[in-house]
Amino acid sequence: WKFFDKLSDCKSGETVILAAIINTSSELLTFLTSRELHLGLKIKIKSIEDFDRSMLVSYGKKNNETLSNMVFERLLVERIK
Repeated sequence: WKFFDKLSDCKSGETVILAAIINTSSELLTFLTSRELHLGLKIKIKSIEDFDRSMLVSYGKKNNETLSNMVFERLLVERIK
């Protein structure tokens, strides 16, 4: 059994794999699909905004995607060592 971290607990510069989604809703799933975010996806955290804690990330063909706290609080990830 693996334990996962919330994406919100990760730091700038880390690379993680999207492992699970918590407190999900159809709206969240639609949003994730529209952003091409799916389980097993490798995500690089490029920066975290001090003001509102939003994250600038890259994954797949997306180079500069911004995720809000509302989204990344619900994403569980596996940290890549």
